[in-house]
Amino acid sequence: MKRRSTVKPAALRPGDQIRIISPCKSMTREGIGPCAQAIADAGYRVSFGEHTFSMTDGYAASAEERAADFNAAVADPDVSMILFPGGEISNEIIPLIDYGAIAAHPKIISSYSDGTSVLNPVTYMTGLVTFYGGSTRLFEPVTEYNMQGFLRRLVQGSTEYTPASDWRVIRPGSGSGVLCGGYTVNFDSLIGLPQFGFPDRDYILILEDHERFSSPKVESKWLNDLLQKGAFDRAKAVIFGHYSSDPEKLEKLFPVLRRISDRIKIPFVYTDDFGHGANMALFPLGTAASLEAGVDSVKFSFLEPAVEI
Repeated sequence: MKRRSTVKPAALRPGDQIRIISPCKSMTREGIGPCAQAIADAGYRVSFGEHTFSMTDGYAASAEERAADFNAAVADPDVSMILFPGGEISNEIIPLIDYGAIAAHPKIISSYSDGTSVLNPVTYMTGLVTFYGGSTRLFEPVTEYNMQGFLRRLVQGSTEYTPASDWRVIRPGSGSGVLCGGYTVNFDSLIGLPQFGFPDRDYILILEDHERFSSPKVESKWLNDLLQKGAFDRAKAVIFGHYSSDPEKLEKLFPVLRRISDRIKIPFVYTDDFGHGANMALFPLGTAASLEAGVDSVKFSFLEPAVEI
């Protein structure tokens, strides 16, 4: 596919509207209430999609209803940011997204986990920078680290990156490229779809999984599937996110990461800064970054702002 020009959404301003939708799972007003209040307390208006709380299919609104909410949020000139949590079923709306409208009305789109299945196709099809790591969980509850990352990435347009944890080096080295990736199984499942392709330039893969949904042998399966499908062919580095807070479980995962890093022979690091833990660092998909991993030290840098000020 011909390289698309990078499109950056406008930065958030005080009083802007953040639309919460539910393409990945059902929600309740009671459950999302604390998140909505935290967003309002931060100085933004909160709105919901028409079908955010619907249960048409028994487990969520129908794919058509969820896609309609997504497309309506894109087309609404009063919406500055689209925010949604993870779940299981966002792949159902991939062919129903109005990608032309996204290109015509670029705005901040942010999620994580199952949201991988929406963010990457949007970036691939339109060139729009999307944000991995910031779902509704960013506000459940608000922490100093998460709010500072939110402000730097989405409000200030800063390239500053401050780690929240010690990054562990699986394989040292340095590399730079545009950011791409997300939750491992969801990212793997995108390969081969007409709405997704790898960047046609060097890239850094961000990947994550979690002990609640996976295991070291399952992670080995997905990483090797990515290898066999060519996901690492133009990758210059891999950043793997939070898997567990239990040191014993991490020690069972790390041999899997070492084996795959030995096969792909590119820098590979592990961090608790993003994923299904307490830290929700925002990684702008489609923007350039660099990684320098020494034997016992790591420097990660954003090379460009992710929003237009």
